[in-house]
Amino acid sequence: NYMHWKFVSMAMFYVTDEMQDIFDEEMADVTYIEEKPP
Repeated sequence: NYMHWKFVSMAMFYVTDEMQDIFDEEMADVTYIEEKPP
């Protein structure tokens, strides 16, 4: 499960902006990062 999620989470940066926004919102609770990377 961990390896699969790690691969999927890295690949998500190459999908639509909508998916990226959802990912960023979910990860903000864990990482406390609120801005998109440049």
